[in-house]
Amino acid sequence: MSTDLRRSVALAYRDPAAGLRAIERAWCERSLLSYMQAAWGILDPGDPFVYGWPVEAICEHLEAVTIGEINRLIITVPPGFSKSRTVSVFWPSWEWGPMNMPWLRYVGVSHEYGLATQDARRMKLVVTSDWYQGNWGDRVQLAKDQQEKANFENSQRGFRFTATMENATGRRGHRLVCDDLISVMNADSDAHLNEAGRFFSEAAQNRLTDVTTGAIVLIMQRTHERDPAGIALAMKNSGYEHLMIPMEFDSRRRCTTSIGWTDPRTKDGELAWEQRFPRSWVDAFKADVSAYAWAAQYQQSPEVRGGNTFKRDWWRKWDQTGLPKFDYVLASLDTAYSDGEQNDFSALVVLGSYTDENFLRRTLVLFAWEKRLDMHELAKEVDTACEYWNVDLLLIENAAAGKPVQQELRRMFVRNSYAVRLDNVPPIGKVPRAHSIVPFVEDGTVFLRCDPVNEDGEKVTAAEALEWRFKPHAQKLIDRCAKFPRDDHDDMVDAFVAGMRYLRKTGAVVRREEHAADEEDLLRLTRPMKPLYPGVA
Repeated sequence: MSTDLRRSVALAYRDPAAGLRAIERAWCERSLLSYMQAAWGILDPGDPFVYGWPVEAICEHLEAVTIGEINRLIITVPPGFSKSRTVSVFWPSWEWGPMNMPWLRYVGVSHEYGLATQDARRMKLVVTSDWYQGNWGDRVQLAKDQQEKANFENSQRGFRFTATMENATGRRGHRLVCDDLISVMNADSDAHLNEAGRFFSEAAQNRLTDVTTGAIVLIMQRTHERDPAGIALAMKNSGYEHLMIPMEFDSRRRCTTSIGWTDPRTKDGELAWEQRFPRSWVDAFKADVSAYAWAAQYQQSPEVRGGNTFKRDWWRKWDQTGLPKFDYVLASLDTAYSDGEQNDFSALVVLGSYTDENFLRRTLVLFAWEKRLDMHELAKEVDTACEYWNVDLLLIENAAAGKPVQQELRRMFVRNSYAVRLDNVPPIGKVPRAHSIVPFVEDGTVFLRCDPVNEDGEKVTAAEALEWRFKPHAQKLIDRCAKFPRDDHDDMVDAFVAGMRYLRKTGAVVRREEHAADEEDLLRLTRPMKPLYPGVA
């Protein structure tokens, strides 16, 4: 027990009321969670504080920021978990008063000014309350000329500045709090995703007074692989710590952080905060919202469990060492011929069409890759793959980059053994195009190559195999398709979809139901016809 806490307990024996206040103050100065519980009634006098381990986890990680153990933090939790109130209201006022750091300067940024100002007003309400001033008024007094509710300064030159992404430039602080830089409604908009991503990756990183000791805290729900949290996690050497708490536990995604915290749940489906969100409510709500909304906002995963447009368990394994005899081999190329790190990939998918022993037309994905290459290197890589797999036709999307790549291939490889064709993509959007070939994957028409492996995952002979595991290129295609259309890169999916659509159009791939219908039609045509007039020769 600390000295201050001992003194407070001793005081409680002499003056119970004063002693209890001193004990409360001592606990508030030791714990952000205790402070939050004590201050809760200032903002919500009619709603009692409800304890939950997720709130305690958020507080623990913010305390780690305060002591300098973490200076880059991402918090992704479901709506209603008090993330904004904890991070944007209680934590700054706790650092100013109980932690005796009134000189700290905070810049709070959101996608919408009203949301940003709401938490600033709440923080000001806490700091100016009789309870707060009675405990830490000797440390924190707002400057007398600071009458704005959203932007205010204290007597120690610490301040709270509220901004949107458009007007956040020009202000620097010791703490940058980015709260929901993109709304759920705009998560599917490339323009809004690019705006939020550009602000976070470019402007936000230099909004700190001291980039080495200052802290950036990003709080949001995961709405897209390319959202600010996805960008932060992809940054090289950025050091972002990620506290991720889904509503329902998923053991495959258990969160563990550098401060020694681990999600305490053990069973899949176990709820995070049953005191506030009981099972009856979760089940009813989950049934009423889309799978996208539940996965992104409540499970912190832009991919619906099992996959979005393409489910992971639809793909068939080619668990044989040899390859079938192909009727046709097609290579489909989606081009982006620039080697800049910020640019999209070029992607190539090689598809082999064959007829199985039941006379069903199938497709085997022979190979796939995604790379950032300039035009010359791209042409060489494509030609190498086409020659190796004995491709009959190379299909290139007839977009801005397609025709120059076609011309480069003709210039470099005049005598190539495959034909090259530009594919005119219908103007119906990527998602509808993908849905047009979903049935072929769903009914088991598409196979992916596999490797025989032992129990340690090492490649072995087919006779020694414990299981057959998808080859790396196949697993990459599965992952990209499962996250589509909310992945940060969809080039490989585009190439696969274009190739499958072409095979479908040319009759090189047919669904099982279509094959059955064709067989029935054939039987009807070959059945002996009955005479129109029985008995008449």
